Amino acid sequence: MRRFLDQQRSVLELHRYWIVDVRNNDGGSDSTFEPLLPWLLDGELRAHSVEYLATPANIKAQIDICGFVGDAVSCRQTMAPIVEAMKAAPAGTFVPSGAKILVQHIESEPHRPERVVVLTDRSCASSCEQFVLEARSGSRVKILGRPTGGMLDVSNLRPHTLPSGRLLFYATTRSTRLPDMRIDGIGIAPDILLERPDSDAERLAEVKRARRWLEEGSLGAGADETSR
Repeated sequence: MRRFLDQQRSVLELHRYWIVDVRNNDGGSDSTFEPLLPWLLDGELRAHSVEYLATPANIKAQIDICGFVGDAVSCRQTMAPIVEAMKAAPAGTFVPSGAKILVQHIESEPHRPERVVVLTDRSCASSCEQFVLEARSGSRVKILGRPTGGMLDVSNLRPHTLPSGRLLFYATTRSTRLPDMRIDGIGIAPDILLERPDSDAERLAEVKRARRWLEEGSLGAGADETSR
């Protein structure tokens, strides 16, 4: 993502309005979307942290995960204090990764877009939902579409090989949003709700409707857009 933004900077800076389409995005790593935040936010990000469940298996999983990421050295540096806290905690208890709400300064891009639509639906899950949460805190961002998948409150999946040889991925953390701001099983509601499309043409037309809303302040006539 960072390389793409750097390579396309001159083009991106020319556009007053952006549409970020995260439909059909089932997540991945939060680090993927972090370079995009300076283009969307206005200097500050407030986000809930997570708590790690301390068990011997989870401690080993947090150590081993750095062997699967691109920057293993940075991963180990990040995970080291968490691993040590988990080792010191009674098994079965939760260890905080920091303050309940983290405040991060964002060095905003000087030529960021004036208005942004993030287009979502039920297929946006996990890290995709974390992106929606963080993006919507920007004053110039609106979430358009349908509620997200609702698979975020317990996260940071780690692999575990079962006796059968099959690989199980299980969650090792829970969000400090709980219990007051539950997302799992509910999803993140959009600012502007779109009806569910009945065809691929209607689904494609949602991008045109988002563009019309940005440029004219109107969504258009829904299915009628497919004929344009």
